Amino acid sequence: KLIMILVLVLSTMVAWAAENPTQSYLKEFREGRFVSSSDGAVFDRQTGLKWMVMDKGETATYAEAVRWVESLGEGWKLPTRRELKKIWFPESERKNKMDKAFKTEDYRFWTRQRGYVPGHAVLGNKVVNMNLRKYGGAPAFAARRSDRYAVIAVR
Repeated sequence: KLIMILVLVLSTMVAWAAENPTQSYLKEFREGRFVSSSDGAVFDRQTGLKWMVMDKGETATYAEAVRWVESLGEGWKLPTRRELKKIWFPESERKNKMDKAFKTEDYRFWTRQRGYVPGHAVLGNKVVNMNLRKYGGAPAFAARRSDRYAVIAVR
């Protein structure tokens, strides 16, 4: 009976921690969550997602981003804003608010979501700014597909 109570309490704490990422203790909770592999991919043990970042400092247009993701093979795709929020930690001291397992300082990433570019009657794709702590985390904005931003893939 005591074990059942402990399991219930721990699972409640983990669920609460996942929904409240601004708590400082999450840094310790996150340790070991992300594992880097020799091919440059980062595996998230909590979500089961695998991430790959385009070469450090390299940016791409939307078309170039799509081609790069397709070159990674089956199952890889550009992430959604919701997927990117899973690797966004506002308490991080890194500019991009990502775990150190991600070997990049880039903080604006293409997503596969579409949106109209403000001030232009052009349909573009959304870019997530991982550098901001406000607006509920990792806000997105629509960008022209000819603009250049960092690329991260997920599967």
